[in-house]
Amino acid sequence: MKNLITPVLLAMVATLVLTLPAAAKCTDGDCKNGLGTLVFDSNAKYVGSFKDGKLEGQGTLEYSNGDKYAGEFKDDHFHGSGSYISSDGSKYEGEWIDSKRHGNGTQTFADGKQYIGQFDQDRKQGKGSLKFTDGTTYEGEFIADVAHGQGVLTSPKGDKYTGRFENGLPNGEGTMLYSNGSSYTGNWQNNVPNGQGTYTYPDGKKIKGFFRDGNYVGE
Repeated sequence: MKNLITPVLLAMVATLVLTLPAAAKCTDGDCKNGLGTLVFDSNAKYVGSFKDGKLEGQGTLEYSNGDKYAGEFKDDHFHGSGSYISSDGSKYEGEWIDSKRHGNGTQTFADGKQYIGQFDQDRKQGKGSLKFTDGTTYEGEFIADVAHGQGVLTSPKGDKYTGRFENGLPNGEGTMLYSNGSSYTGNWQNNVPNGQGTYTYPDGKKIKGFFRDGNYVGE
């Protein structure tokens, strides 16, 4: 019997925390209450709105390493809608609270992998979709950056698993529809059929009973 060969263990997204150097110089405009340009000793540069001497409203912050944030600020933090482009080519567009991804957003990784969905305190949390560069896709629930809950995983060759995930892998009740027309419905454990289930061959023949590590043991 075939096993679901593509685990969905998701890499954690690095936290982006806005840190402002203590020393900075206002080089243009009003950096107290208005529009201005603030240049830091680190060569980072902020151009945008200020309130009571803090970054507040629309603005753009460019770091010396090439990273760039453009969007809304509040009390010296990324706050509201904004995009962060890293020098390695990765990009996040969406909602922020206190310089953390929080709400709905799109994270595009440097290798082309893309996550679209909900974030909570800088982690994938809630419903979302993840597309890998090899064509693998996952749509469903996430907890603490990994697939956890109900979801659908589709492989590049067309195998499709629908069911329960835990810690990034199929665990619990689920159905796998294989590209050759066969299917398995039943219990999964760590990515393979384990427990009670039914395997259906492409010709419609079925075997029901107990499976262990992807193999049929008996009724």
